Amino acid sequence: MTTLSVQRYGSLEKTRSEYLAKIDVFVEDFRKQYVAPIAGQGLICSLLAQDAKAYKTAGYPTPVDSTAYPWVAGLASGVQASAKTVTDVYLQKYFAWEQAIAPVEMLALAAKYRLRKAATAREMHDIFQTAKTNVQVLLTAAGTIEPLD
Repeated sequence: MTTLSVQRYGSLEKTRSEYLAKIDVFVEDFRKQYVAPIAGQGLICSLLAQDAKAYKTAGYPTPVDSTAYPWVAGLASGVQASAKTVTDVYLQKYFAWEQAIAPVEMLALAAKYRLRKAATAREMHDIFQTAKTNVQVLLTAAGTIEPLD
């Protein structure tokens, strides 16, 4: 069993900072499995999903209006497929990703809240390990999710 102490880390606040950072790294590693790890990619995925939802709600107008649905039109042109096809495929992937990431984000937020309240390094270690285990359980339950990019 690993023995943790404030002396090992130097201070309780430094320990807390390290575990908060570990949570961020762990969740970011999870996100990178589904969204390209480049600046702004999460925003791009969200904007494309918004555009795809609007295009679908409008009844998949053909030809796709690139001023009304620039993200759908751009993706359809880029992969040389119909706007309806790229919309349906993208939304299917996006909703699967959204269902997988939301619980992971909630676990991370809850763990960070508990880390901020923790009184000992041991408690912080246990909170982090529990969060990691819970995320793994969620991933197993979610099954295979295709990347968004």
